[in-house]
Amino acid sequence: MTILVQGVFDPITNEDVDQLKQLRKAHRKIVVEVVDYGILSIKQRQDLVKRAIAPYRHIQLYHKQRVDGCIQLAPSTTREKILEGYWRLMPKTVRQECLRQGYYLEQVLKARLSVKRAAHSFSVARVCYDLAKAHGLNAQRAYVAG
Repeated sequence: MTILVQGVFDPITNEDVDQLKQLRKAHRKIVVEVVDYGILSIKQRQDLVKRAIAPYRHIQLYHKQRVDGCIQLAPSTTREKILEGYWRLMPKTVRQECLRQGYYLEQVLKARLSVKRAAHSFSVARVCYDLAKAHGLNAQRAYVAG
């Protein structure tokens, strides 16, 4: 029996992965679909979900398979904590990709820094981005470094 599990997964948490593993015990196969709008695009969130579920062969990303039922994952307070900077609540592979790509950095800075300090940090990041672009370097990495 194949069950479709839908969720926003913005960001995907260890709690989400644990829920998927529990559902897997009850059902033969689980397919995961990323739905609705979030901070990141659906494509970016699908990539993060794919990284999180990679170790589990009976949990796959949804690609128009035939399914026998559908379950909606409810949003948890863990997502809010991640956006406040508690990145350890994400699976390790997802955490590494978020840091590499600079996902959710602005939300974490806004939550952790004063308004003035956050504005300064964003300005420095923007200058780094512009300089890297002007010199033909990786602008995204420069933005994250700034």
